[in-house]
Amino acid sequence: RFAGEPAKPRRHVTPIRHAERPGRGHSGGNIMRRGYFGLVDICTFIGGLSLLAMMLHITTDVVAKYLFNSPVPATLETVSYWYMAGVAFLPLAGIEKNGSLINVELVFDLMPEGARWLVLAFALLLSALFCAAAGYAALHPAMRAYDVGAYATGLVMLTTWPTRFLPVIG
Repeated sequence: RFAGEPAKPRRHVTPIRHAERPGRGHSGGNIMRRGYFGLVDICTFIGGLSLLAMMLHITTDVVAKYLFNSPVPATLETVSYWYMAGVAFLPLAGIEKNGSLINVELVFDLMPEGARWLVLAFALLLSALFCAAAGYAALHPAMRAYDVGAYATGLVMLTTWPTRFLPVIG
């Protein structure tokens, strides 16, 4: 705006709050929704436990290595195949449920409310299709790993096939 020019009134846009978006939040008495959100919370909690266990395991390994010259066997394999998979994949649904994913609403907030609901429905449908395709694509390698009894070899033999199902679960 130039000097002396009156300010234009700002257009007030009411964004759709997280709880108002369809399929979000804990509101509603639907038993399927509560069961799903309970499962999501359990997966998120297990992902957090995986992170805590990974920190304790690595700390124990470093302390044992430098104080006693005896590192914890199979730390690299356990961290790589078990903890990292749990930390990366199990909390995904919980992150989406809480609305913690990054989103850019440059144009979305400027749309009329009806258009926002339409765009949101399309985005949710597209996300559901992508997640279903990713889960389906991850299922086949997981089943192959289960069939052959996949494991990692190092100082000890470490079974790894169960962690191949974590992307499907997350």
